[in-house]
Amino acid sequence: MANVTVNATGVTSSASVAASPTSVVTGSLQYGNTTLLLAFDAGAVSRGDAPGGWWWDVYTPNMVMHYGEEGPTVHSLLLGGNDGRLYQYTGDSDNGTPISIAFSTPSLDQSDPRTNKLYGDIMLDSDTDGLDVLITPALNNDTTILAPITVNTTTRQLTTIPLGSAWQTARNISCSGSANVNGEHPVFYIYEPRWTFESAPISALSWEISPSTFGMDGFKHIGLCKVTHVSTVDIVLTFTVDGVVQLPLTITNSSGIYTQTIFRAPVMKGKLFKLRIASIDGVTDVRLDPRDTFFEVKDWGSDGPYNELRIFGDFSLVEG
Repeated sequence: MANVTVNATGVTSSASVAASPTSVVTGSLQYGNTTLLLAFDAGAVSRGDAPGGWWWDVYTPNMVMHYGEEGPTVHSLLLGGNDGRLYQYTGDSDNGTPISIAFSTPSLDQSDPRTNKLYGDIMLDSDTDGLDVLITPALNNDTTILAPITVNTTTRQLTTIPLGSAWQTARNISCSGSANVNGEHPVFYIYEPRWTFESAPISALSWEISPSTFGMDGFKHIGLCKVTHVSTVDIVLTFTVDGVVQLPLTITNSSGIYTQTIFRAPVMKGKLFKLRIASIDGVTDVRLDPRDTFFEVKDWGSDGPYNELRIFGDFSLVEG
């Protein structure tokens, strides 16, 4: 690597470094109030070592300078501390002080970013080398932080990370880990959540179907309505019958728990019915379980039983 200029977005300076094939070169960039350190050994690959890279310049005590020792066969990095001492970049601690480590995993959404899932736990595949590592699960892009647990293994093994006392409803899930390393070499391989489908998967402002005969000739009417929902604001159910919008019906919110609200619809006679369920304020999402939401429909004047239809779940009723 010779005469290379390093540029980075948001960084206040750039640096040029030149190196022989066996020398260690260093440089630093100011990023906000934090220094990023580059240590690059151009001959490391030929020796089977990693060449180095960028990392946060954080030590205990703090370092005020870095210097790559000179010479064709010298590869050490010297550091000057704010305590007036000279250190060598080696070992497993900061002069006896444990090194703090932390990591965060990507949030997994099971290739479906919008729908809610029911998460049960996280499998962590790791070998912490006898080190206590605090693992913290998180939901919905890390906006909900769950109770952490301590993982300590001496060999590579699977550890189950619980999500509290109950399974959790969320769009995605992640975990983070932190520890203080003093000679240990923890390795983290894989994490994988266990999940199943959520009954009311979509958080949305409204649900609506196109006008439909529900596959029934002639006039018809609606009987009992069973709407299963999770809501924190009231819900409005509106029928449009043969193009005429009816008075909306208000369904009381469920206080955020899974609830089925059962009621009888007003008498409405018509051939084409359009239904809309919506959040009453138009800004707060509600969740609907289309598989457990039913509407009784029967031909006008018929003495037979009602047809119990999953109108918001059975698309054959509106698509043929």
